[in-house]
Amino acid sequence: MVKQNHRVHNEAGFTLLEVTVVLVIIGLLIGLLLVGIAAARDSARRMKCSTNLSQIGLGLSNYEAAFRMFPRGSGQQGHGPLVSILPYIEQAAIYESIDFGLDVHGNPIAIKTRIDLYRCPSTLAQERNERTDYVLNRGDTLAMLRKDPWFFEERFFPRAEHFSKGLTGTCLMSETCPRVDGIRKGSLQKLIKRNIIFQPDSIQFESECVAASDDLPSHTDNGRFWFGAGTTNYFHIFPPNARSCANGGQIQFSLYTATSMHSGGANTLFADGRVEFVAENISKDVWQKLGTR
Repeated sequence: MVKQNHRVHNEAGFTLLEVTVVLVIIGLLIGLLLVGIAAARDSARRMKCSTNLSQIGLGLSNYEAAFRMFPRGSGQQGHGPLVSILPYIEQAAIYESIDFGLDVHGNPIAIKTRIDLYRCPSTLAQERNERTDYVLNRGDTLAMLRKDPWFFEERFFPRAEHFSKGLTGTCLMSETCPRVDGIRKGSLQKLIKRNIIFQPDSIQFESECVAASDDLPSHTDNGRFWFGAGTTNYFHIFPPNARSCANGGQIQFSLYTATSMHSGGANTLFADGRVEFVAENISKDVWQKLGTR
């Protein structure tokens, strides 16, 4: 009798535990990849946002070189500096379409025109084409006694020699973005209207803003128009991304803070044309000093 050798073939396979571990690892790798992609996109948007602000600064510098002065904060019929520099940022056609004899809101072409240079790609999409994400520094107090870089009084044209600390030590512009629940820091709280004329009035309103309850009604801050002067501003009272407070219906004396959708701070344009990312944890005292000329 011939014996036959029977070979036993063990078929290799994965256990349920091994499959689970592999799937978990793949999931983690995909998660890390997505986080990396999101971070890269955020970095690119932040860089583009900074570049836009640099181009605006170049436009202001070219204007100053041409006229030996910066555009004043409030021009004819309430038009702001972002209107004055249009010919210096390759937007001469829009500039020529504006009738400066009309009120700032009376120019149909301007109020419907989107200027991409005035929009930060990190800011959530807005329906209003005329919105700007870059606003003017109006100093470290709400009172009229301030010495902000633009000095929003008529007939004043800021010149380089008006900056006591030199052009390197004063901020001209920063960012603003709409209030978005759960996303953007710095809610815009609506307080009762205060008549702010002297600095003690400003200090009182600042204290009320700090103490305001988060349960107060909030405004949707999406009305910053690039062609206007009165609302296209922020103050160096609270650091970037801190709370803002609306002074009833008195827009000019509402405490607007520099805000952005970037993590940790906001891009800021200095009078010498450079752009720096200012951290939101900057000392309040240092931030306020950067806000005055």
